[in-house]
Amino acid sequence: MVSENESPGCVSNTADSALGGVSLVNLKMGCFKLDPVSRTGKRMYLLQMIILPFIPIAALIVQNSCTMVSVTLANRDAIAINRQISVSVIVVELLTALQYERGEVAYYIFTNGNSFEEALMEITWYNLANEYMLNHLAQIIRDTSVTRVWRLLIAYKNILCALENFSIATVYGLYYFGRGKLGLENFANFVRYDSLAQDYLVATQRLLLVILEEYNNFQLNFEHFRNISLRRLEIYSNVLRKPDIAVAEEYYSTMTLFLEELIRYQKKIHLLISEQMYWDIGYAHNQQAVAIVILVMVLTISPIIIIFVRNATHTIQSVAVAAVGRVPTFHSRDPGSISGLGCKT
Repeated sequence: MVSENESPGCVSNTADSALGGVSLVNLKMGCFKLDPVSRTGKRMYLLQMIILPFIPIAALIVQNSCTMVSVTLANRDAIAINRQISVSVIVVELLTALQYERGEVAYYIFTNGNSFEEALMEITWYNLANEYMLNHLAQIIRDTSVTRVWRLLIAYKNILCALENFSIATVYGLYYFGRGKLGLENFANFVRYDSLAQDYLVATQRLLLVILEEYNNFQLNFEHFRNISLRRLEIYSNVLRKPDIAVAEEYYSTMTLFLEELIRYQKKIHLLISEQMYWDIGYAHNQQAVAIVILVMVLTISPIIIIFVRNATHTIQSVAVAAVGRVPTFHSRDPGSISGLGCKT
């Protein structure tokens, strides 16, 4: 109970003193139960204030370092793939030259009255060389199956395979119209090569709609396309007919134009591959530059932030020490000297 000689103001002042003592005890307990006024406590608080902002900074540094490493690896892979594709261009040029030479050799042998078996023997090594180069291209595609250009590369290989099989089938068609009939084995080879060529061409069109559109336009605008389809059906029938050199030459000329159209598709796909590779390399360079700039900025700003935090911590500690130092002085004063606060004795 409060005595009559005590005013409410004295009770309030006594309570404030008690609360001040409790606050001082709580302040002394602090984080990890250390006295923030002591030297050890100051060092611990300074260490905490520096470490806490450094954690997200360190995470950002690690993240950008990992990003820069991944972008650098992607850039290296893109350059390596571009180098492989450049090598494949030389291979394709050689492949195209061999295909053209094979057709010319077969036509020359045919016009000179040589047997079909002799012509097949002459062009066999062309087939083996072209098969080896196509296998090399297939290996390049397997090595780049995780890149953006894998679809274009598969379409590129398909159109090359279509060209290869159509050019071989053309040799058999040439001798069908020039000799009147194909033997069982030769007819089976024609069916195999022609079917493979059609499958590869359709697969290319499914992978790239732009090739499908151009092929449809070619069918509409090429006046001899219907003639190609009719001659193809005649060969599939393999009905004995009168040998006709003029029809054979017409068939060969028409198929040559058809193969030139496929070569145009091949060049277009190669152009798309080159554009995609240049875009990938440029994108990788840009990402690498951005990662380096961010990393340099973080490494530059981080020490400044740590210095600011350290100075702010020292300032807070100095103010805290000054405030705590005033508490004993305030409580050691004579009660009569604080009568102005409303306490009556």
